[in-house]
Amino acid sequence: MNKKEQDIAILFVCMGNICRSPTAEGIFIHQLQQSVSKDQISTDSAGTHGYHVGHPPDNRAIETAAKYGVSIKQLRSRKVKSSDFDEFDLIIAMDANNLSVLQGLRPAGSRSQLKLMLEYLPGHAGKAK
Repeated sequence: MNKKEQDIAILFVCMGNICRSPTAEGIFIHQLQQSVSKDQISTDSAGTHGYHVGHPPDNRAIETAAKYGVSIKQLRSRKVKSSDFDEFDLIIAMDANNLSVLQGLRPAGSRSQLKLMLEYLPGHAGKAK
């Protein structure tokens, strides 16, 4: 990620960073390309666990994303690091368990907002547990 001062930086997070979070990042990037804000938003994805560091997304995730015209095969897994909580404005967890892990990892004074992916699903804001 190469964040410029005026950018909004978003990090998508799941457990291993080979299925859900790279898919979310890929879809977001695909949609962002149609937006006038495409040059002001930077993204990345990571996992709360380091099981697959350096690996590409799972083949099933790559194939499913490709069916919708989204390429994620270039992404590589990495583990969340403490500096992410300062580098990213918004960190979106794919589920409540990963949100809980992120809350535990978050350094005191972090400026990042932590959100659950379901908070962005119309009609479900604030209902995700």
